[in-house]
Amino acid sequence: MTLTINRLGGALGAEVIGLDLTREPANEDMDRVHQAWLDHGVLVMRDQQITAEQQLTFARRFGTAAPHHLNPNRHPDHPEILVVSNERRKDGGGTRGSGQHWHSDYSYLEGRSSASILRALQIPSVGGDTMFANTYRAHDALSETMRGILSPLTITYDYSLVYQRYYKGRTDRVQLTDELRAKAPPSEHPIIEAHPETGRNVIFFDPTYANAIVGMEEAEYTAIFRFLTDHLTRPEFIYRHHWKPYDMVMWDNRCTIHCAVSDYDDAERRHLNRVTVTNSHAAH
Repeated sequence: MTLTINRLGGALGAEVIGLDLTREPANEDMDRVHQAWLDHGVLVMRDQQITAEQQLTFARRFGTAAPHHLNPNRHPDHPEILVVSNERRKDGGGTRGSGQHWHSDYSYLEGRSSASILRALQIPSVGGDTMFANTYRAHDALSETMRGILSPLTITYDYSLVYQRYYKGRTDRVQLTDELRAKAPPSEHPIIEAHPETGRNVIFFDPTYANAIVGMEEAEYTAIFRFLTDHLTRPEFIYRHHWKPYDMVMWDNRCTIHCAVSDYDDAERRHLNRVTVTNSHAAH
């Protein structure tokens, strides 16, 4: 079946029709998917009733599948897969409430991620959408003056901030040990940078893990953080995905930020499997 790429929103997002991942896709089909991912930032592939291994195989065609450092939330048979679920594990932990604030996966690492590939297994009857914002468009909408202000600036990122800001007192979260801190030490990234594959400039800013701007006082960088958060999440930059069972959504962490919408009944199960890729290359 010939692949069809249909846009889903004005800002970003496209649906890939005709991709059957129960079989090994042809190289030319993967090339089209790769280019569509670069062009649209977010790709939706419906009704992917595939195995965890097949999801992982697809992800590896775009780069290295990078295991999340929070070991207890990994898939039991495939450590590269992060289980995103509102169901508590037997030890009381889990990922309930994860991703509800705007962020980019692995932004806090020195070697950041390129793609995330999230497949829905169980979805609540109402709610539980995911929103994506286009940081190309956010960059292009800046005034020349603001670009000049932001261009020389570098932000420090720290994974532990998510615990300080959102997980205090939570008994269902993995405890942040020194060992986990060592796996995700603080890093620095410029606010404005060129996308490594397209060459287009983006704003790289993650409000969840951003700690400070190098060389600035707190009052100064707090004002810039507030501006960046408001600017990146303007409605005209956003695509909102309404999940259906077996949807698989792939996005580019280098030119988008995203957040999960926690507006669903927690008595209903929301269970998805995510693979995050680093060292992106042309699909093959």
